[in-house]
Amino acid sequence: MNREPSFFRLARGSFWLLFGGIWLVVGLPFAITGGWMAWREVLFETDGERTQAVALTKEISRATSKKSTSYYVTYRFATQSGEVIQGSSKLDFADWERLEEQGPVEVLY
Repeated sequence: MNREPSFFRLARGSFWLLFGGIWLVVGLPFAITGGWMAWREVLFETDGERTQAVALTKEISRATSKKSTSYYVTYRFATQSGEVIQGSSKLDFADWERLEEQGPVEVLY
C-alpha cells in the first residue's frame, strides 16, 4: 500500500521540520498580534487629533535601585465636541524641562 506522505510522517523523520513547524504554530499568533498593534499605532498617528492642552502639573519620580528617574506631566484639554479630558503622560527629560506649569502643551488624542 503506497501512502501519500503527510506532514506528521515527514516531521517524525526530520527534527528541523518539526522544530520549524512548532515555532510557526506558536509564533504566528504573536506575529499577527504585533502587526495589528503596529497598524493601530500608524492609524493613531495619521487619524489622531492634535490640540493644545494646559500643563497642570510637572512631577518627578526619583530613581530607586530598580528603576530610573521618570518625568510626568498632567494636562487638561477640551475636545472639539466640548468634552473636557484630563490625562497624564511620561516624558523624556528634555521635553519635561521645556514645559511650564499652566503653560501650553500639544497633545494627540
